[in-house]
Amino acid sequence: MVTEVRTDAEAVEQSVFTLMEQMEQAEETSDPAIEGVGTVIQKPSTESPMAAMISEISGPGWVILHNTMTHEAVKVNKWNMQDALKKVHNDPSHPEFMGKPLFSAKSTGKQQFGQFQCHLYAGTGGKKCEVCSNVHPPHPDYEMCMTWGMKTCLGAHIPNAYEVTRHMEKRHKTEWGAIKAYKDDERDKMWEARRVEEVKEQQALMKILVSRATLESGEDAPKRGRPAKQTEE
Repeated sequence: MVTEVRTDAEAVEQSVFTLMEQMEQAEETSDPAIEGVGTVIQKPSTESPMAAMISEISGPGWVILHNTMTHEAVKVNKWNMQDALKKVHNDPSHPEFMGKPLFSAKSTGKQQFGQFQCHLYAGTGGKKCEVCSNVHPPHPDYEMCMTWGMKTCLGAHIPNAYEVTRHMEKRHKTEWGAIKAYKDDERDKMWEARRVEEVKEQQALMKILVSRATLESGEDAPKRGRPAKQTEE
């Protein structure tokens, strides 16, 4: 089965998740065509000049592939391995990886974990994360979202703020609409309160200026009445 390729990061993430779900549902079986570690599973080509070899086998019928950009390790059923190795990066936000293989049979570096969270992420509850071994607090919006009856999400390692927005738009469209509407309303209230405060400050300043101008005009005005009598020498 060939997963449809789209031109955004969410499509790549979704295709990987779909692939992993299909692999988890597959029955574990041994492939007589693949003997074990060191077996060449993809010969060199124009698109991929380096041959791909199995670097590790996890149980019968499974191999470990590595994302060439994030270095994330993914367990792949051997029957789906060839299709997985044909996938390429198509995220335009990372042009340096465009068209290059999405997976490699050998790790190309240390896995990097995103530091951004889904707005519905509950945190680790003081325990270490099973993925990165760090302790994560809940997202600042989590408690508010729970009072609205929303469900939690496990998205704790999103690469950047843009991907968080994309994640919310794709995975939690209704919840994201409610969060945005609430924040837009709060922002409008804040700006209105600030505008009212500025008007009050301007009115107070105007009163001071008017009072000062009145006082100065009174001091400079000529005194009324008969002129002072001049003394003859």
